[in-house]
Amino acid sequence: MPLHQIREMEPDDRPRVVRIWLDGWRATGLTALADPSEQELRERLEREGWRVRVARDGGGIGGFVAVAPRSTQPWQLCVDPPRQGTGVGTALLDDVKCHMPAGFWLRTAADNLPARRFYEHRGLRLDGVRPRPDTRDMVAIYVWP
Repeated sequence: MPLHQIREMEPDDRPRVVRIWLDGWRATGLTALADPSEQELRERLEREGWRVRVARDGGGIGGFVAVAPRSTQPWQLCVDPPRQGTGVGTALLDDVKCHMPAGFWLRTAADNLPARRFYEHRGLRLDGVRPRPDTRDMVAIYVWP
């Protein structure tokens, strides 16, 4: 498994992060997740004020995690679809665990079974499946520890 360097996102990383985010959403095959445009995601990345960390190896940036300041929820954890299964997501999740040692929660689309398996195989516990308050889409809530 390749070693992944996790570091803060730099301004030049933004286009790649947005592309990974869009490609990752589209790769789920879930219609509701394929709606935003690249421009909308770019604007959201600028607007949210998230702390974004990227996973990088010899092949470039393979994924990112975005966490809001003073939050106990990673808002986005995305891996470039061709790099899924290479340890990028695990490296990013391990980084979140290190930076949030008191624990955290996250949500994913209830129908996103690959993401759900990923979280469960890495020790996160399913806390329930329920409608997301703002969109009413069904989401699976995971907690760690």
